[in-house]
Formats: sequence, C-alpha cells, structure tokens
Amino acid sequence: MESKAKLYLLDESLHVRVVTKKVKGKQRPRTTKTGHIYTPRETAQEEKLIRNAWINDKAEYTGPVEMVIRTHNKAPKSYSFKQLAKPDLQKPDLDNVAKLVCDALNGVAYKDDAQIVTLKIQSTPRNHDDSYYDVRVRYFTEIELPTTNKEK
Repeated sequence: MESKAKLYLLDESLHVRVVTKKVKGKQRPRTTKTGHIYTPRETAQEEKLIRNAWINDKAEYTGPVEMVIRTHNKAPKSYSFKQLAKPDLQKPDLDNVAKLVCDALNGVAYKDDAQIVTLKIQSTPRNHDDSYYDVRVRYFTEIELPTTNKEK
C-alpha cells in the first residue's frame, strides 16, 4: 500500500488596510416577530466595506490559509499621552472582529473560512490616526512528496 505525503509551502501573501470610522465586531443575528432571521445593517455594511477593499483572484482557492488581523481604533482628542500608551481594552471584542473579517472575505479571499488554519488577531494601542483593519492572508501551495514503498 502506497502512502502519500503532502507538504504545504508558503506561496503568496496578500495584504489590505481598510480604513473605517470605527472598528466593529460581528453582531448577533436578529429575529423579527415573524421568525425571520437577518444580519444587522451595521454588520452587513462593515462586511461589505472589507469585501470591497479585497481585490484578487483567490475566490475559488481551497487550500490552507493563514490570516493575520491588526485593528486600530482612533482615540478621542481628549486622550492624554498616558492613556494612548495603554493597551486598547475597549469594545469590540477581538473574537467578534475576527468573525466579521473572516465572514466578509468568504468567497473573496478564499472559498470558505473553514480553510483558515492559523489566525492571529491583535489590537494596537490607540492614537489619533484613523481607525482601520489591517488584514494579511497567506496562501499555501500543496506539494506531494515522493514516497517509497518498502516491503519487508
């Protein structure tokens, strides 16, 4: 019986910075009185903003993906230098930001977000710059390794 070994090598990396008014997390789906479930308007608009910033030809890519997300929220003008040096512990939660970005890039940066094998997300300290999402997606190429069939 012959076994096949596969090796994944980093092939390509794509990066985009999406400037926004405020970094947001994915909101919970809402339900109407009649039972209809829908995505809140703010979430849908933010996903569209991220999706439209991402232009590539990887929509049908089905291999493993690594994603790195950095978020930055603009600080109010009243923040002192001491406040700016502190980590940003305010809302939105990073897990909700990750869900928003991953869902927004479904069918755009990759076929499905289940392909993400590594996810790193970081919130940078606030300063007086614009708010943004910094998204980097790395694609891997699958290489089949030659194997030998050893018989005893």
